[in-house]
Amino acid sequence: MHSFLHLNRSQVDYSRWDELVAASDNSLVYGNSWFLDAVCNDWSVIVNADYSIGIPLVNGKKFWQPYLYQPSFTQQFPVFSKKKLPSDISGNILNAISNNYRLIDVMWSNCVALLPDKYKLSPRNNQFLLTNKPYEEIYDCFHKGLRYALRFAEKKKLTFTNNLSIDSFQQFVKRSELYSRIFYYAKHHHNLMQLVAAGIKNGCGKLWGVFHPEGELICVAFTVEYNNRLYYIFQTGNKTGRSCCAAHFLTNNMIRYAAGQLNAIDFVGSDIPSIAFFNRQFGCMGDNYFRITAGSKSLLNCLSKSIWGQKIISFKQFSP
Repeated sequence: MHSFLHLNRSQVDYSRWDELVAASDNSLVYGNSWFLDAVCNDWSVIVNADYSIGIPLVNGKKFWQPYLYQPSFTQQFPVFSKKKLPSDISGNILNAISNNYRLIDVMWSNCVALLPDKYKLSPRNNQFLLTNKPYEEIYDCFHKGLRYALRFAEKKKLTFTNNLSIDSFQQFVKRSELYSRIFYYAKHHHNLMQLVAAGIKNGCGKLWGVFHPEGELICVAFTVEYNNRLYYIFQTGNKTGRSCCAAHFLTNNMIRYAAGQLNAIDFVGSDIPSIAFFNRQFGCMGDNYFRITAGSKSLLNCLSKSIWGQKIISFKQFSP
């Protein structure tokens, strides 16, 4: 039996929390306090007294009703632990907090096998590339089409940097076609730039850029290096970049950077077929995490709960 605390952001011991995230076997950058601070305003943690087991929760509200969600650029949360976990711990945590939230819509990656039936479980795909070996060995696993694209990019005499300025990155993103599609809501762009600033401030973020011989910036990317793993958080290019295979060229140079120095590059997705195909060309392996949903945040249901005054149970301690 584990006794857990539900601590809001101001109550969390940042140093102990970040040490738990770093020391866990399933350590992921998304759980770090600086990362959470960058992508959301209201987060809390479920953690035991000695900070040896815990998971972050990101809180939102719609029509006065609280819900849990996964913030943008934060692919998944595991239950972080310094010890072996019981297989039912995720279900126990969700059951203990479910009365506090009108909707639960999160991405978790471990201990989900024994979730109660009321939770809908949908698998999601991630791709990663092992880089703890020489570049030449990694290159041997590149697909034939990728090798052609890299030769084509070399003929175009593209150049790259991993020290692009924040201003150049931001202006390029705002001009890109991706901005009009994905960043329709200003908060998503705000989250990205907050994350970029926090990553660079913490010394683990890099802004990459690819330049055409005429000096035009044609592709940009943002990565975070953490615990010997490079997270490929964001990438976009313009029409010229696509015609020159700039994304292939840039990703190949990331691999050259990581080869023999880092354990892996995490491509942070994807379930989108075209992006998954792009990732697999580099010899990526795959693993899964899960979308867990329960409840509803529809206007009718949220208003009915508000009108009838259903009590939202608050708690500080529970024992799943």
